Amino acid sequence: MARVQSIQSGDGILATDSVGNIVYQIGTTVPTGAGYMVGAIFIDNNAAAGAQIWINEGTTASAAFQEVITEATAETKTGNITTTGTVTMTNTLTATSAASTFGDLIETDFNPLNRIWVRSDFTKTLNKFSILSASEPNSMYSFEADWIVSGSGAGNVLGFTGSARSDGAVFLNNSSASSAFVFMKPAKAGRLQKIHWSTSKAPRFRAVIKTGTSIVTNKFVMGLYSGSIKPARFVAGTNTANRVEVYLDVVADSNFHVNTVNSTVTSSSNSISLVVAASTVYDIEIRVSTARIVTILVNGDLLFTSGAALKAATRLVPIIGVQTEDDDSAVSAQGVFLYHTLLSQDITAT
Repeated sequence: MARVQSIQSGDGILATDSVGNIVYQIGTTVPTGAGYMVGAIFIDNNAAAGAQIWINEGTTASAAFQEVITEATAETKTGNITTTGTVTMTNTLTATSAASTFGDLIETDFNPLNRIWVRSDFTKTLNKFSILSASEPNSMYSFEADWIVSGSGAGNVLGFTGSARSDGAVFLNNSSASSAFVFMKPAKAGRLQKIHWSTSKAPRFRAVIKTGTSIVTNKFVMGLYSGSIKPARFVAGTNTANRVEVYLDVVADSNFHVNTVNSTVTSSSNSISLVVAASTVYDIEIRVSTARIVTILVNGDLLFTSGAALKAATRLVPIIGVQTEDDDSAVSAQGVFLYHTLLSQDITAT
């Protein structure tokens, strides 16, 4: 019959090995020195929560007890964490650095069983400044064949920087005149234009951008539009039905805003309470659910959910654009740097 084992010495020693090294001990002070087996366990019965169990990672000649973390509350790690095995997460991982936030643009968008997707990485170099598109008036090809650059400032070579940056971005800007705008839209021969992006197929539009060194006179817009493909933030009276856009209008304030329109008469413009900083990278994603409800995520955080659904089976056009309110500002300070775009939609939705 088993019986409860009691402490066998005044030092709290419960067990020793064949040569007398301590294997298991209880006390109020974590020990050091000789006489402890490698791997020996010490229980600190006078410690705060999370610091009771220690293990000897030193030698029998010089014990070095290390704490075995048992904390159930939040932990802070100041050093690098390296793992070679599989890590299973049951809670939310919150990333605070830009690289870990959007270092992976995959999510579920690259699953060919349920989504079709087009990803653009603006890493190609054009000769001279840009290539004028004869087939699409007032437009220029961008660094990706899926996009062209258009707008009132597109005819000026200063409207779109024509050399690739060392960090892989392209610079979308306009400095030709105050209130002139430049925006990117799908090219007729590109993949984006060939896919019918629909409000009924849960489309997603994601872009990684970096603000310029000066944003106080800039407007930036990213959205999905029906009808006219000129961004309504720039051209008044267009796109009055079924659109969603994220925009920065620092002439008004420094927050990102969301504008959703689900009919010709219903419009909702909301600040998403995120103050935009200069020279900062943002991962912006627009999602339309199968119920046609819009959500907006910035750097992985859900910041907006619409209250009304978009109209069913309506074709959408992706747009990214900038408008400069001060033609005296340096070209290098205005506009946005664009790194990646990713569009996808559900091929099973009806």
